[in-house]
Amino acid sequence: MRLLVVPLLLGLAGCVPAGPDEPADAFAACDGRLGPEAAVDACTDAIRDGGFHRSALATVYSLRCRARWDLGDDHGAVKDCGQAVRHAPHLAEAYLRRGLARYRLGEYGVAGEDFAAVTRIEPANAYAHTLRGIVSYELDRHQDALKHLTESLRLDPRLVQAYRSRGIVYADLQEFANAVADFTVAVRLDPDDGITYNQVAWYLYLDGRSAEGLPFVHDALRRIPDDADAIDTRAHIYADLGRLAKALAEFERAMQAGGEDRVSMYQEALIEHGFDPGPADGVYRPAVRTALKACLDAGCRLID
Repeated sequence: MRLLVVPLLLGLAGCVPAGPDEPADAFAACDGRLGPEAAVDACTDAIRDGGFHRSALATVYSLRCRARWDLGDDHGAVKDCGQAVRHAPHLAEAYLRRGLARYRLGEYGVAGEDFAAVTRIEPANAYAHTLRGIVSYELDRHQDALKHLTESLRLDPRLVQAYRSRGIVYADLQEFANAVADFTVAVRLDPDDGITYNQVAWYLYLDGRSAEGLPFVHDALRRIPDDADAIDTRAHIYADLGRLAKALAEFERAMQAGGEDRVSMYQEALIEHGFDPGPADGVYRPAVRTALKACLDAGCRLID
């Protein structure tokens, strides 16, 4: 199953303006326009120099949290956003960014708590509802994931990431028709994304509608011609449609595009289906081709 992707939420929910005794350029110095490293340095200087009221100090910590998140310093981001919400408990941006950092650390439970805090502060924040859906999925709470993702789409019916995420949840529940419906909407909203076309094709294949999926995978490969997953999808669809020579050629092309990992995946799948491709060592040799052709001739579905 393809994994969900956390959207990169750019921009702040809003900065608290400087007070009468605070330097007006303190925020500009650490807002990230000169890059995240410069922002960390500028925010650190501003915090050291002091002179802010609590809400403004929270904003500076939140800005440094964002810069550290951009640099991949998730532990530092968690600490800074924690300081931000300590000084300003209703600063939604700080909870949001801390949740993203915790998500990247694999701390899904506390990440979900942060995203829930955002939706309490800003009930109409569709991105936060999407993120609650994503962490619910990671925690195997599929019905909660569907609830939050559906709410995000009620708030913002053009939120592509929410359709993609909900589609994957449906697919995980074997509700392939619903998955296809969501990914089809995502294709209409983002017609340049080849991966989404491939998702539509793959779930149509799993739903037993390979003929419908073929145009979508063709569209995918026009956009991402060397993508091993999309080539693999077309190979499976060709096999399902009985076009075995084309399927074999596409499986070989997928192995060429995907390298050793893709070869190993097919070797292991062939062994599970009772065919002997030799050792599952990622090396494409004549025995792999022979086993793959025999599998196709027998009508086996290589990977489901």
